[in-house]
Amino acid sequence: METKPLMLSLVDYNNIKRQAHQLLENLIHKASVKIKTRSW
Repeated sequence: METKPLMLSLVDYNNIKRQAHQLLENLIHKASVKIKTRSW
């Protein structure tokens, strides 16, 4: 297995982290919408 340069893996890490954050916000938003629609 070939070793990636550090910068490239850092970029990959930041991209993954950003995608995970967006996914998490999406889930939280969907959950809060469900809670709001359920409580009214």
